[in-house]
Amino acid sequence: MVFLTLFVAGAFIFINLTYDPVLAIVGNKVLRLKEWEFIQSKAYGDSNVDQSISKNRLETWGLEELVLRKAREWNITVDEAKIKEFSQKNTDKNLSVQKITRAESEELIRRNYFGVKMKNIITSNVSVSSEEVEDYFKKFQSQFDLPETRTARIIKISSNDTELIEKITKEISIENFASYVKNFSEDPQRELGGLTNQESFEGLEAEMGSLLTQQIFKSNLEQVSGPIQNSNWTYWIKVEDINPSRKAKLQDVSEKIKKIILQIKQQKKMAAWLNEQKSDTHFEIRDSNLRRSRFLAFLGDLVR
Repeated sequence: MVFLTLFVAGAFIFINLTYDPVLAIVGNKVLRLKEWEFIQSKAYGDSNVDQSISKNRLETWGLEELVLRKAREWNITVDEAKIKEFSQKNTDKNLSVQKITRAESEELIRRNYFGVKMKNIITSNVSVSSEEVEDYFKKFQSQFDLPETRTARIIKISSNDTELIEKITKEISIENFASYVKNFSEDPQRELGGLTNQESFEGLEAEMGSLLTQQIFKSNLEQVSGPIQNSNWTYWIKVEDINPSRKAKLQDVSEKIKKIILQIKQQKKMAAWLNEQKSDTHFEIRDSNLRRSRFLAFLGDLVR
């Protein structure tokens, strides 16, 4: 009895230390944990990541293997010269930082080339009709409407410089605004006259924050607004240009819509094709083995 207990304990320890769990099976290709950690470190630059991320990567790898398997069956080839040419854009220094060899870099590029080529072959008969474009436009027209955009000229002064703030507040006008930008503003954009880009509310808000953007969009054209204190800075704003919102016209966005519909249809076609391959091939993702101990993974693999 003691011997049996020692044997079981020893077996448990041995398996837990040495067993390499199965993570995926695609046809006759079996992917185990050790190889997967190596793939992650080379393809993504890390292996110690959240299990949900690793699971998504694992599923992507499985689908890529389905595509590569069919590519070999169809005798599809890729241009090796282009692969080497593309690989050369990645310097030896970058490869060293990424901790991959030139050959490993080329293999990653090769997998991508095969994926793109197979997708083009599988979805080659996908097309988009003018009726589909028109229907999409009618359904989602508001998404293509052009929002109001504005350009403003801005003076930016440190809030600690109270004397200068008082001077500008007393003297600033529409006529001298541009010269005050050039002479006093502490914003790097002053070299460009302190002008913002022609942007929508959302675009300016991403660059400048909510407070200043709200002021720009409620100010009238050629109106000086300020001083406006925002954090450690004080601003004056003069709206230079306003482009009102405009309703989109079908002829202006038809090509954009066609690309959107084409991408959707290609994705659906590719997804349906991959599901067919899964049905015709032994395809199995054992992501549960990412969470289990090696011993439990061994038992799970044993009974499958």
